[in-house]
Amino acid sequence: MQSAGMRVVLLDDGGLAVVHPTVSTRVSTAVSDALRGSTDGVVTARILPPGRAKIASILVSDSSADVRIELDADGRQCVVAP
Repeated sequence: MQSAGMRVVLLDDGGLAVVHPTVSTRVSTAVSDALRGSTDGVVTARILPPGRAKIASILVSDSSADVRIELDADGRQCVVAP
């Protein structure tokens, strides 16, 4: 659930339109997990264009840190960086 003072930005460049539903489910779960773990700041989730090596990126920026999560073409986390 989004708390007061938290901002959510969703950007969809169409990459999920051409993938298996399992990949979409993995991406949705990763975005949901990022939102659940945030209490303030900004969560930006971007679905990348089709044909990229990565399907999505999630940036969580709050008062304690910035964390970037990237998901590969199979929807699995491939990079998590502070």
